[in-house]
Amino acid sequence: MSMQTGCPARVRRGRAPGFGASRGFSLIELLIVIAVIAVLVSLTVVVGATVASGSKKTATLSSIQILQAALGNYQAEVDDIPPALIRNPSPGPSEPAEGGWLPVVDGTTRQTRSWNPNTPKAFNSVGYFMLQASDVAGNQEMFEAVDPKFLTFWTAVLEPPQLPRPGLPFGPIRREPEMATMLDAWGNPLRYVHPRFHGILVREDPRPFGRPGAQMNLIRGRPAFLDFFPGRNASNQRDEWLISAFRRNRMLPEEFEDGNWAGRFGDPRTGDSDGGLTSNGVPYFYSAGPDGNPSTLEDNVYAAVPQFVEPNVTGGP
Repeated sequence: MSMQTGCPARVRRGRAPGFGASRGFSLIELLIVIAVIAVLVSLTVVVGATVASGSKKTATLSSIQILQAALGNYQAEVDDIPPALIRNPSPGPSEPAEGGWLPVVDGTTRQTRSWNPNTPKAFNSVGYFMLQASDVAGNQEMFEAVDPKFLTFWTAVLEPPQLPRPGLPFGPIRREPEMATMLDAWGNPLRYVHPRFHGILVREDPRPFGRPGAQMNLIRGRPAFLDFFPGRNASNQRDEWLISAFRRNRMLPEEFEDGNWAGRFGDPRTGDSDGGLTSNGVPYFYSAGPDGNPSTLEDNVYAAVPQFVEPNVTGGP
């Protein structure tokens, strides 16, 4: 008996029972898939936003730590903290040759000669500190090593153009010099709190709800501040000051809900400061966070959270 040789028989593959022509998804199945995709996309967006916010906070903390290191270098060399006043490094024609005095305040001032004196202007407090600390060995190099996107030249106390006047140049009158400062990761200037000007400093105590409060003046109405110049009379210091008036409030969250506030008092919807207290007479640095408002404490960024003074306010809801 012979055996058949050659290629094996081709096996025809059939369909398994029950699997005929392919069918599509039902409407309910499609809706379920779309809902799942939407949930996944929303989760991705939330996680991405959280990661981005966290990275900005981390970058901001790094900048604050650089400033703290510079403060530590200053204290190690000088055996003291920086003074609470500085001289204007770019004196104008109406100032003393050595420059007018500027208070190192984390706050705002209305002391202007412009047509709109009601608009508060923030002090460049970190810029003042960097100017004071840059002469200490290693600090200038540390500042220059900062990522350029976190450094800028800035002044908020800048007035609009005015007509020429005798002895004054045409154009903006700078009541505060433009100087280098450090930014947080949201593009806002970092802030520096000196123990001489910490807490809440407004002339009204208590102040009316919804009003930012009247500013204080270093050479009028508050003799306690004159210990900057022991033995000298305030009346003969007036010409030596570039800015002597300031305000350092802390607005309450419910005060931002007053729709008439900005229109009536000329203030933007933000507070002057965090109302924080320094510890053991040592200055601290902070960021006003993503909203740029130092009075909304919940999103402020600190290396170490300070204690805060509660505003003394009358009236309100």
